[in-house]
Amino acid sequence: MEGNKLLFVGERIVPFLPDSPMAAYGKAAPKYISENGMEVRALQPKFGNINERRNQLHEVIRLSGLNIDIANTDHPLIIKVASLPGTRLQVYFIDNDDLFKKRGLFLDNDGNEYADNYERAIFYARSTMETCKLLHWTPCVIQCQGWFSTLVAFYLKNAYLNEENFAQSKVVLTLYGEQMNTPLPDNFAEMLCFRTITKEVIDNFGMPLHTFEDLMRFSIKFADGIICGDKDVPEDLISFARENQIPVMPFSEENFPQKTLEFFQSIKQSE
Repeated sequence: MEGNKLLFVGERIVPFLPDSPMAAYGKAAPKYISENGMEVRALQPKFGNINERRNQLHEVIRLSGLNIDIANTDHPLIIKVASLPGTRLQVYFIDNDDLFKKRGLFLDNDGNEYADNYERAIFYARSTMETCKLLHWTPCVIQCQGWFSTLVAFYLKNAYLNEENFAQSKVVLTLYGEQMNTPLPDNFAEMLCFRTITKEVIDNFGMPLHTFEDLMRFSIKFADGIICGDKDVPEDLISFARENQIPVMPFSEENFPQKTLEFFQSIKQSE
C-alpha cells in the first residue's frame, strides 16, 4: 500500500462532542498519527448538539451543494470545517438540514432512537466518499470510528474502488460496544443501492440485513482491518472478522494511538 495519507472518519471527536473514551480517542489518534509520519484529515457528522460558534465552524461553499440520493430522496450535502484545537488538523463536518440540524447523535429528547438513524448512516458514508473526492484527497488508509461510519467499507469496495482516489485505499473499522435496538428498515437493501450496486448485487452477498448486528457483520465483511475501540466489542463480531481473515487489533488502555499507527503499518507490510 503506497502513500501516507489517513482519512479519519469520526463519529465523536473532542471537543466538538462531550468528552468520552471514544471522543478522546477521536482527537488523540489523528493527532498522534499526524505527528508521526502520516498526513491526516478528519471528518465528523455535524450533529445538532455541536456548537458552531464556540467551535468556529464555517461552511465551505465551494464543496457544498451536492445531492446524495437515498431511495429516490435527495439530501443536499453541506460541508463545514474547523480546526482541531492543539493541532494543525482540519476537521470537515458533514451536515444536512433534515438529517442532522437540531438533532443529537442517535436519540431524541425522550431517549428514543431516531427512526432514520440508518438512513443518516448511509448519508454519512456516501458523503464521506464524495467529500474526499471534492478535496482531491487520496488516502492510503480510511479509518472509520464507531458504527455510524462502518458503511464506508461497503461503499469503498463496491462503488468507489476503481476510482483514482480510492484504488489503493484500505479501510479499517474501529468498533465499540455500541448497540442500536431499532431493526433495519424493510427497504434497507434498496436504500444502499448506488451506481452499479443493485438490490440483486446486495442479495448475492448472502448476508441478512434485518438487525443492527447484521449491519455490523455486513460492514466488517468489506474491511481490511478491525480495531477494538473498547473492551465491549461483541466477541461474535471479533470472531466473524477473524473467520474472514481480517486482521484484528485488540483494545489497549496504554499507547492506543501509537498501536493504531503500528496496526496501519502492519497492514501495509502485508500487501
